[in-house]
Amino acid sequence: MKKKIFTFLSLASVALTINAQTITSLNYFNASGLTQKVDTMPAGGIVPGSSGSAQTYDFSTLNSHLTSTSAYIAPASGLNGSSYPMSNVCMHQDTMYVYLDSSSTKVDMWGLAGNLLQNGADNAQVYSNPQTVITFPSILSSSFTDTAEYDSSFPYMDYYMGFWVDSLRKKETIITTSTMDGAGTVITPNRTYTSCLRQNVLKHSVDSTWAKIVVGGLHYWINLTGDTSNTQSYSYITDSVVGPVVNIQYYPDSSAIYQVRWNSLELSAITAQTNSTCNGDNNGTASATVSGGTLPYTYAWSTGPVQTTATATGLSAGSYTLAVIDAATQTITATLTITEPTTLTASVSASTNVLCYGNSTGDATASGSGGTTPYAYLWNSAPAQNTATATGLIAGDYVATVTDANGCIATNSVTITEPAAALTATVTASTNVLCRGLNTGDATASGSGGTGTLTYSWNTSPVQNTATAAGLAAGNYIVTVTDANSCATTASVTITQPASAVSASLTSLVNVLCRGNSTGSLGVTASGGTGTLTYLWNDAGAQTTATATGLAAGSYTATVTDANGCAKLVTATITQPATVVTASVTASANVNCNGGNNGSATASGSGGTGAISYSWNTTPAQNTATATGLIAGDYIATATDANGCASTASVTITEPGTAVTASITASANVQCNGGNDGGAVAAGGGGTGSFTYLWNDPGAQTTAIATGFTAADYVVTATDGNGCASTASVTITEPTAVTASVTATTDATCSNSDGTATVTASGGTGTLAYFWNDPGMQTTATATGLSAAIYTVTVTDANGCFLNDIATISNIGAATVSVTATTDVTCNGGSNGDATATASGGTGTLTYSWNTSPAQATLVATGLTAGVYDITVTDGAGCITIQSATINEPTAVVFAAPATTNVLCKGGANGDATASASGGTGSIGYAWNTTPAQNTATATGLIAGDYIATATDGNGCAATSTVTITEPTAVVFAAPATTNVLCNGGANGDATASASGGTGSIGYTWNTSPAQNTATATGLIAGDYVVTATDANSCAATATVTITEPAAALSAVVTAIDESICGTNDGSVTASVTGGTGTYTYAWSNLETTASITGLAADTFYVAVTDANGCAVAGNDTVFCTTSVINAQIESKISVYPNPSLGEFNIELNYSVSNNYTIELSNVLGQLMYSETLTNFSGKYTKHFDMKKYGEGIYFMSVRSKDSQMTRKVIVY
Repeated sequence: MKKKIFTFLSLASVALTINAQTITSLNYFNASGLTQKVDTMPAGGIVPGSSGSAQTYDFSTLNSHLTSTSAYIAPASGLNGSSYPMSNVCMHQDTMYVYLDSSSTKVDMWGLAGNLLQNGADNAQVYSNPQTVITFPSILSSSFTDTAEYDSSFPYMDYYMGFWVDSLRKKETIITTSTMDGAGTVITPNRTYTSCLRQNVLKHSVDSTWAKIVVGGLHYWINLTGDTSNTQSYSYITDSVVGPVVNIQYYPDSSAIYQVRWNSLELSAITAQTNSTCNGDNNGTASATVSGGTLPYTYAWSTGPVQTTATATGLSAGSYTLAVIDAATQTITATLTITEPTTLTASVSASTNVLCYGNSTGDATASGSGGTTPYAYLWNSAPAQNTATATGLIAGDYVATVTDANGCIATNSVTITEPAAALTATVTASTNVLCRGLNTGDATASGSGGTGTLTYSWNTSPVQNTATAAGLAAGNYIVTVTDANSCATTASVTITQPASAVSASLTSLVNVLCRGNSTGSLGVTASGGTGTLTYLWNDAGAQTTATATGLAAGSYTATVTDANGCAKLVTATITQPATVVTASVTASANVNCNGGNNGSATASGSGGTGAISYSWNTTPAQNTATATGLIAGDYIATATDANGCASTASVTITEPGTAVTASITASANVQCNGGNDGGAVAAGGGGTGSFTYLWNDPGAQTTAIATGFTAADYVVTATDGNGCASTASVTITEPTAVTASVTATTDATCSNSDGTATVTASGGTGTLAYFWNDPGMQTTATATGLSAAIYTVTVTDANGCFLNDIATISNIGAATVSVTATTDVTCNGGSNGDATATASGGTGTLTYSWNTSPAQATLVATGLTAGVYDITVTDGAGCITIQSATINEPTAVVFAAPATTNVLCKGGANGDATASASGGTGSIGYAWNTTPAQNTATATGLIAGDYIATATDGNGCAATSTVTITEPTAVVFAAPATTNVLCNGGANGDATASASGGTGSIGYTWNTSPAQNTATATGLIAGDYVVTATDANSCAATATVTITEPAAALSAVVTAIDESICGTNDGSVTASVTGGTGTYTYAWSNLETTASITGLAADTFYVAVTDANGCAVAGNDTVFCTTSVINAQIESKISVYPNPSLGEFNIELNYSVSNNYTIELSNVLGQLMYSETLTNFSGKYTKHFDMKKYGEGIYFMSVRSKDSQMTRKVIVY
């Protein structure tokens, strides 16, 4: 923790003496500070905001108080902290003030050790070294102007990290008018600054999104202690600020010119010393650092002879006094004592002799006393050992040299011994195994030599600890003989067994074929063992041969025994089928029709062994489970299993009692020749169940009553419920046809109604009736009184059968006209029709007139459109004959709306258009003006453009239709935007693609893994990436982007060099950095910014290294110090966890050597918080600490024994 005291007043100006007067000093240097209050505002009045820039501080609720807006930016790369707002602070004191507001000037904010800020508490600060000189006027009682500009900083507490805080600060020029009377009293009006304010809130959280250090994709603040946290807190100063009071020297003579100056500080001295290194030496020193008073200083030390410099040297132990006199004869004295350490001595506190003859297991421990700790040790072993305890010693004499921290030396010696004779072991007896694979062997060992009682240990499992090991299997065994000093030697023995064990195996097995029989047998083959082998079966007859026969189903064991009684058992099981064979008939079908052979029966066998086969007593025999083609009768099925075991079952097949018959019960003939209103009714008899019917008429009617017959012969089939059928037939007749013919006509004379027509009719049924369509609707065979026209006569018989004929009555005397030929219009809407008439008779010359437009006066009318045209023929007598001609035309060839498919992608040729025309004559053909031309209704493979389809009918009549095929604009990429990976191996690259054109929305696919389907691909490592943009029609375009990264990853190795002795401050730490980009910046926890930091006391130092891209790597190492030689083994057995902690942590000790250990916990001020002593302790010890009541900070945990000490730094936040 560092401490800064910020100052506010400056030293005196140069004095100018006008008249030699006596100087009177009004010294207020030790006067009490004046406590000034500052305005506060309630919590929430100043809102820091969340994150980002342009945060607004709304002071509008403070009436006339200041309102300002400040902009903030994210911190630069590296572990630089960030700028955060602090409330306004104003101190009201005459001619002195501080005003903090929205200036951009930085303010150092550091905590003061042991001076925690508490809400509402005063934080007194002493200000010295004034920065402004006040010069008073030369004439008393007149006004003078004090123009001063002050600014200051206030303390800020944070045990872990000091922030550079952007204060709200304002510099302001104040003009103050004051007076001074003849007595030297300065009269200065007081002022009140109403615009000063600060927020009365203790802490605010810092938004973690402003952090620049990124670990695993998350943002963290990194404290200088190395822990990570998402938040940090900062505190405001309290409501009160204390400032100093100036003191002024002046001349009391009112007629003189006065000088105002600041009084100089009192004379003071700070002393330092170095004591004698070894008892009896005279290399001590003493020094003094003097301040205040008036230069120069004079020094005098009470040495012999007197030394007159700031530092006295060559001092032995004793008390020395320094006198210092300044130029104004102000004098101070200081006394200090030079000490010397006690005499250094060395002793051997413990030793261990060699336990086993010829070994090097001896050790000896030396200890020092007196002198100056820590001690260093050196033994004259080979090789030399430099620890307090020398180990691995053979028998012999050894010397230990002890050197203290000041280089003082002492020695002592010790003798290491060993036993007189070596230890030996032999195996005196053993017994081998009789049956191979058993553990019936044993062995006996005997030992001699060594020290004390001997013990035995065999490498059996489990271990046997007697001279004789029993229950041994064949194998090699080692016995270890150990004496009282744990010296050991070994002997070995081999236990044997027969070359092979008795072995036997089952070589034959015959199971019982049919359940309940005794036809099984078993055979074994045996070998191995010792001597002749014998056999014994456990069947009822106790058979003694290798093969046992006549066995029923069951389990049997054969015992094979050799001459040593070693036996082998072979067990086998004779099986039989689980069940006997049974047969049953599970299904049968009787004969459907009387006398038929479509009966069937199905047998099912179960039990027995393997597949079941079947046999029926049919002729010929059938060998399947189902017998078919059976006539009515009794049948037997035999079921046989794979072993030949059989069972039978029987079934009876039946048939209906009577046969099926069919008959026609009624029929109806056709009424009119050529009609289809005949019918017939069928009936079935006999058989089984209800009947169905089927007629052989074209409609294949399936009902008993059939209708709609024409004259013909018909057959019906009647089928009963079993499908048995019979047929019957019927003949349907019809009458002769009705005939009618107009046999005589009499024409009308020249337009009169005197014509007649006669029809002759026959055939049909019954009396014939007549009907003419003249105006009188005559009903006789002859119609009279007819004018020239065409008439129709209808003849009908009794059944309603009828026939029509036509009679034409001409106009006698008028010309006879007939249309002999017409030509229809070829194409709808055309005018190429014509009509040809012939005329004869009449009187005189005939004239012609067609009702065309214009009228045509020839027998042939041409250029006709579709329609009905009359030709009027007039003879010389004026008789007129009119005849009509009809000119037809086909319907027009017309297009329905064409169906089109536009080109999907720019430049494609997958458009198509389908034409659909109707009307015209005959089939319609199509032709498209494509290249090459297409002659189908659908034109395909079209590019964008206009196309014409021509439809032509059988007459060559054509129609056209135009369609337009469109295409979208092309999918094109703008230049992609990329962000390269900042740190080697990182995955924070990104690339943004922007495509336009195409159809509909555009989707993006990046060839990342996994694929990303957004315009921006994120989390990219270095490499080439391809993005595909695809529109709604699946039209695609691609672009390639390259993401780069620095060539090598940023890495740092932090190496510390320890303090040689605690307090020497000669430790150092170096960060060795490689990789990354550009220049490195360093941020150490002690605020140093170079790669190496030196002059360090014991502590843990953290560094954050940042390259030009903002890539950061953190590291730390610890500078240790010790007050004595540190035992590395002891250090490794002390742990503090968790560290750092939130207030609770554990200390764990694990020592194998018994000793007295003292545990102490102290704060950074050296105050002891906890102490405990463990007496004659060895083993594991754990202690839990709860530091919440002591608060956050740095603590030191020390574990000390008589010859070593280890200190751990503990961080609580």
